[in-house]
Amino acid sequence: MLYGGTYYIKYGSQYVVSNPSTSNVELSNSKGLNALWSFEKMSKGRADFHVDNDAKWGVGYTFSGIKNHFGNFTSGMGYSPNINLNASVSSALNSLKSSDIWAVARHGGSGYIDFQDALLYGNNISNLSPNSLAGVRCMITLSCSGGTTGINMGNIVDASYDRGAQFALGFTTDTLTIPVCEWLREFLKAANKGYTVQASIDAAFKSAGNPTASQAGKAYYRGDAYQILNR
Repeated sequence: MLYGGTYYIKYGSQYVVSNPSTSNVELSNSKGLNALWSFEKMSKGRADFHVDNDAKWGVGYTFSGIKNHFGNFTSGMGYSPNINLNASVSSALNSLKSSDIWAVARHGGSGYIDFQDALLYGNNISNLSPNSLAGVRCMITLSCSGGTTGINMGNIVDASYDRGAQFALGFTTDTLTIPVCEWLREFLKAANKGYTVQASIDAAFKSAGNPTASQAGKAYYRGDAYQILNR
């Protein structure tokens, strides 16, 4: 594996490369940018969104609103949206293992997400079997510092990626509910249009029509940012 969730593929001692001048796939003794490949899951299953019901949605911003945004954009891409209100750690972890898209807007901190009954640590995800999350195309935690490492807790993003998720993202700063949920809405809106994950991230942070989303903070992510979630 190399940068951005891409891979070198070898056939015997040679590398599989693309030849832009002929649009052919060939074998070569040398490797370079044309030898980098990514694997993209093409099936579409569930899109799970975990959320608190005590979130301070603000004037004109309701739980039903973000639920509808998440549901409309993910169903528009062909997924089956599922909204999980005040889930337990065990049910959240089970849904992570069986979802294609998994997003969470709950309290948290470095290395953990605060669910209804207990904390979900990065180490809990690291303790899963290898490739347990291979079916996850995109995992996003909107929790405070969800992309950072906690002492003796692990890192939610790193653990998810290491256990097979194709892409995982968390924020490295304290987050406020409205900006990060607006960020998620803009991300999904762009993904629904056929943008790559990376282009959807950029669109969410730079949305001229929704400046609140640009206040979400800074993100840390790993995996294949060039996959297209609506494909």
